[in-house]
Amino acid sequence: MKQSLLVCCLTFSLLINAFGQSLDLARSYYDNGDLSGAIRAVETVVYSRDKTNTDAWILMFYIFKKAETTSPYSQFPDDCIARQYEAVKKLMELPNGPAAMEKQFGSEYKYIFNKFYSEFVQFADKSMKDENFNAALKNFKRAQKVYDNIYQVGLDKSSMDTILIFNTGYSALRAENYEETAYYFRKLADANMQMAEYSNVYSWLVKYYMLEKKDFELAKSILQKGLSYFPVNQELNELKLYLEQNGE
Repeated sequence: MKQSLLVCCLTFSLLINAFGQSLDLARSYYDNGDLSGAIRAVETVVYSRDKTNTDAWILMFYIFKKAETTSPYSQFPDDCIARQYEAVKKLMELPNGPAAMEKQFGSEYKYIFNKFYSEFVQFADKSMKDENFNAALKNFKRAQKVYDNIYQVGLDKSSMDTILIFNTGYSALRAENYEETAYYFRKLADANMQMAEYSNVYSWLVKYYMLEKKDFELAKSILQKGLSYFPVNQELNELKLYLEQNGE
């Protein structure tokens, strides 16, 4: 029994030492400008050895912040920011993470989510202008995740950013990813959006469920809701006539 206890204590001591060495190695690589080495070392800690190590997640944030402006990683700045966000999100989930965040970034540490949100939207908007809709969709979806955090930490009272949801759905539409289009447009329809700019959301959903999914009951339900908000909308009325004439 005594021998087993000694073995356990020794094993635990070796593990703690290994964690420390890996983190020290990551810091050393980072300080010397070897970002590839720093990334490998810090990922060893946070993904394999000690997922609750706040110091490691904070270091990971700074490593990818530096990578954002350092070749070759600077070719993909949005991916570097995504890794920074990953680190911060994980910190916020750990029991002692918020305290570590406040110590590192100050009392307004929660506002870092606004930074991530703004950056992802800017990347997505640029991709939209370049008609790279898959890239736009990727970063709008990232912004969606950040917005959820913004709401959770109390920086916005609304649980839904409707413009962001529409842009995400529209990017999915232009990328011909129709299931994702339906997912985001349904969020708007289910939230009973009644502004004129959202009328095409209802008409698109009706056509999708009617023609693509053959779910005529759902199509009728969405059509009815759309017409209740936009009774003189030409496209919605044409869809109503089509359903009536085809006996569906």
